[in-house]
Amino acid sequence: MLTEASTGGAPSCGDGVLQPERGESCDEGEANSDSGACTLDCQLAACGDGLVHAGVEECDDSGASSECDEDCTAVVCGDGVVNTLAGEDCEFGVDGQACTLGCEAARWIFVSSKTNNGDFNGLGGADEFCQDLADDAGLEGEFLAWLSGGGGPAQRFSISSLPYVLVDGTVVAVGWVGLSSGELVHAIDQTEFGEEPTLTEALFFNCAYPGYNGGIFPAVFTNVTADGSTQGNNDCGGWSSIEGYGRFGIWAATDNRWTSWCQTLGGCASSSHVYCVEQ
Repeated sequence: MLTEASTGGAPSCGDGVLQPERGESCDEGEANSDSGACTLDCQLAACGDGLVHAGVEECDDSGASSECDEDCTAVVCGDGVVNTLAGEDCEFGVDGQACTLGCEAARWIFVSSKTNNGDFNGLGGADEFCQDLADDAGLEGEFLAWLSGGGGPAQRFSISSLPYVLVDGTVVAVGWVGLSSGELVHAIDQTEFGEEPTLTEALFFNCAYPGYNGGIFPAVFTNVTADGSTQGNNDCGGWSSIEGYGRFGIWAATDNRWTSWCQTLGGCASSSHVYCVEQ
């Protein structure tokens, strides 16, 4: 039992004697420091106590702030910690949410890793095709196929001002305005797994694209104009048939050929990709 006689005075924080009954969790005497392991109040340093533990914490604002994350590390976009007080909407690669590399909220867009002929059992089947691929890849959100049927994407999509990004965070277009402008920032050249899509082999009569020939092209089913509207009746019978005309885009392109490149009779029997877009 501590007494004034045994300690040379009344027991107190900083005397080097741990006194749990007085609420102390540590006491290193003269070594106590608000930047050390034991504070001047004889409490073990902890993230959230408002004191920066030198060499252990980068900051401590008693919780998240515009400059400090709740785990007492300095705010850095890309650190995996979403800090809205610092202006971050999201963190790329966290929880399957679309996000730019600058921690801005976004929408996913990708080329389907799997291919199909023009018969998707209707436009709804194509949308389910995209949704299943996104779900399998762990991408959050509702996905629709960039195809026309009773209206194009301009009529059936949820129009967004957020950037559209590939799964590696690369921005393809800034909002719907950019996506429907006829000029992309970057080609839609990745699948939902971040891989390069395969090529499509079909009878592409009188159609060409630099660097490709022999009837094998980086093609995708579309029947959609650059502004997101329906482009005629080249939709494989409402995406329910392997007969008739099909219209394709080029996934390697950034000009309007990304969506409106070539129509061909017999193309509906070919196995090709579709673009999948988060709503």
